[in-house]
Amino acid sequence: MYSLSPAGATIFPSTATIALDRRDHVREAHPSAPKLARRGAARHGRRSSNDLAVADDCVPSGGHAAFAEPLVFAIHPTRPALGLTFEQAFGLVSGRITSWSGIDGRTRPLRLVLGPAAAARVAGIWLLVGRVPSTVSLTSTERGAADAVSADPSAMALIASDVLSPAVRAASLAGVDPVRDPARYPLRLTSPAPQGVIISAIAFGDIMTSRTVDKKILASGDFLSPFRSVAATLRSADLAFGNFEGTISHDAHPQPGGTRFVSRPGVLQGFRYAGIDFLSLANNHAGDYGAGTLVETVNYLRGAGIGVAGAGADLAGATDPAAAQETPGAVRIDMAPWFPFSDRSVAVVVDEVKRARKVADVVIVYPHWGKEYTARPNADQIRVAHALIDAGADMLIATHPHWVQGAEIYHGHLIAYSLGNFVFDQTWSTETQEGAALSLTFWGTRLVSASFVPVRIEDAHRPRFVDDREGADILERIWGASGAPYRAAA
Repeated sequence: MYSLSPAGATIFPSTATIALDRRDHVREAHPSAPKLARRGAARHGRRSSNDLAVADDCVPSGGHAAFAEPLVFAIHPTRPALGLTFEQAFGLVSGRITSWSGIDGRTRPLRLVLGPAAAARVAGIWLLVGRVPSTVSLTSTERGAADAVSADPSAMALIASDVLSPAVRAASLAGVDPVRDPARYPLRLTSPAPQGVIISAIAFGDIMTSRTVDKKILASGDFLSPFRSVAATLRSADLAFGNFEGTISHDAHPQPGGTRFVSRPGVLQGFRYAGIDFLSLANNHAGDYGAGTLVETVNYLRGAGIGVAGAGADLAGATDPAAAQETPGAVRIDMAPWFPFSDRSVAVVVDEVKRARKVADVVIVYPHWGKEYTARPNADQIRVAHALIDAGADMLIATHPHWVQGAEIYHGHLIAYSLGNFVFDQTWSTETQEGAALSLTFWGTRLVSASFVPVRIEDAHRPRFVDDREGADILERIWGASGAPYRAAA
């Protein structure tokens, strides 16, 4: 517990709950529920026996329609986003394409690994060409094919979608993303069940709207200014969340320098415009202006329809979930923001994770930790991250160092040690003017995709998402400080 004053305002590990109903309703859920409820059944990939579009081989002998499961070309998670044409897909399985030069122009041998489902599907092509191509390797399980790609950046796999995970990256085919739009994906298999409601999320790094950021906003007369370049992407996600460094007060007088942060209430316009659903206050700046301003900050954010956790007027308020979910059949995502970092707080958060695990479908731990301006997580961060995953967390996404740090997949669970800055005015170094967002896709409660999106901060306050090639230097710093499978690309 972090006590801010005798009044008892606290920053504490706590839980924020997001509930998504598979019937596309959100009941007693996050204050931004209308954003989620607007998504139609097609947006979430839901199908009924009446509207399921199936490939010819998705109709069993009995004549009844079955669910369709994408058969996915997958690459190493550090590879740039890949889109294949039908011609390239045929070239890969027939052996006509043997090098990455036929895919992305790189002159490097390409190995195609097929799981049993893909091998059965393309066996007819091999009969036509008279051989199994020498560039093709076969595995006895779908998981074996996925594991082969996660260990080898030069490999590609063709696998059933039930083994998709953050350890691989799915390629689109004919312009259709098999993860976000499986209903329209053209290469499919029969499946006994649908993939579940599709939930998209995006996590970003530290937001600070005081100091020079405040000066830029006032000069432009535009509280939306910091988010003009990123709002469309954030709004398109079912859940957009990050860390808010500082406070909000009706009596705000932001200073041009210093390390105590207070923002004008007008910044809430920008947060709403950007479609931000949740902000953590479990950090070292929530108490910059005392207990009263901390409580005022919580009230302002919740009044704007933004979920808050990690701080409150007292222990009960700090540990209250941002929303309650009581709808049977919903996907419940619990977030446990956390600051400060001590052995005592580790024990508390481990207990918090165990309790959340009993009621939540997905548990995300969101710590504010580590040493500022460093590229690698320290031994304590790694030790504690592993302990929290072992306690039942599904993933861990962190902030505070103001630089991006490495990532790893530990026992099948994603850990991102620092996403760096998002809206910040630290212009003295390249690293502090860059960051990363994390784009996540769940099928039901299963995380099937996680990709790092590079961020560049322009004009000391305005983040911009860039593609993998423009942001290659940012991604290389992440991979270079990472564990498996990401370090394979370093």
